[in-house]
Amino acid sequence: MLVHRFQLGGWDPIKEIEKRMVDLASDWDLVRARRQWVPPVNLWTQNQSVHLQLLVPGYSKDNIDVQIEEDILTVSGSEVASAEGTRFLKREIETNGFERKIKLPFRVDVSKTKAQLENGVLDLVLERDPVTQPQKIAIGN
Repeated sequence: MLVHRFQLGGWDPIKEIEKRMVDLASDWDLVRARRQWVPPVNLWTQNQSVHLQLLVPGYSKDNIDVQIEEDILTVSGSEVASAEGTRFLKREIETNGFERKIKLPFRVDVSKTKAQLENGVLDLVLERDPVTQPQKIAIGN
């Protein structure tokens, strides 16, 4: 009779590893559920403006708030309610709300800000405040 050398005493390390992997995967899902999701962002400057794209799937313009204070942009989203009676088998698209603060490279003129939400992408164009634009200083004799 051939007995696997690791099955002596009723302990099977392969089954133990499989059990630990399942436990670890379950714990990871709990960690993911507890941390606050923030939307990924692309940020770039072009001429005298800052451009941002934030991925906010499942959110509408009624769920999103955009504020600027000095050179800090804050984008937040309130929780999006699921259809009543929805029982998810797997849920990876976060709609529990978020807040993202982004330091801008310069102060912007809020009155010239453009914002558009289309297909789950929030596009922002923020024009530089003319007061903060570099000024040339003439050197006298």
